[in-house]
Amino acid sequence: MSFFWATLTVILAVVYLNQRQRLRRFRDERDVAQLKIRRLEEAREDSDQHTAARQSALFDSMVEGVLVLSSKEKIEMANAAFRRTFGVSDDCIGQTMDYAVRSHHLHELCRAAKGKGSILKAEIALTTPENRILEANVVNLTHEGRYRGLILVFHDLTELKRLENTRREFVANVSHELRTPLAMIKGFVETLMDGAKDDPTHCMKFLQTIDKHADRLNFLIEDILVISQI
Repeated sequence: MSFFWATLTVILAVVYLNQRQRLRRFRDERDVAQLKIRRLEEAREDSDQHTAARQSALFDSMVEGVLVLSSKEKIEMANAAFRRTFGVSDDCIGQTMDYAVRSHHLHELCRAAKGKGSILKAEIALTTPENRILEANVVNLTHEGRYRGLILVFHDLTELKRLENTRREFVANVSHELRTPLAMIKGFVETLMDGAKDDPTHCMKFLQTIDKHADRLNFLIEDILVISQI
């Protein structure tokens, strides 16, 4: 083999080896880059999953019941408070409201709210799974003027209504209780003014009776003040 061909062979061999090294290095760099990309994607997925889990936990921890319906009245979101209050199963997502929720009042409310621009507020009485009174706030979801569904938020007024009823009953009862000692006090005062004050024996007896009924009035007033703070 001539010197020229030998030299050319060596040069080609060196070029080939260099190309192989570059190709290997390129593949290594590509593999490293792909590994980094996978790790970034996994980190992003983990972050997205963490964010979604956190949002879901926050949604389910709300005291208020929340229901989101699509334009076809299918359940898109329903938190734990709503499911518990209305006795709805955990797998209700995707079901129609008529199928998943057994509440005639709620169905009527949704029909009344559909397509309205303002927030609709109403009270709903439930008998199942428990007797409850709810305040419902309904908002229409729209996009570019088209109806997209409803958001419903429910506040439980059951305890508040119970306290209001207790307060009304107490006021009605205490009004009657107040009249009795007042009538007694007024009667004995009139008797004293008519001349009984000049009779020491009767005067002292009447004054003691007035004092007893005044104490009764004081107790009733204290009870009223306590109830007024509830």
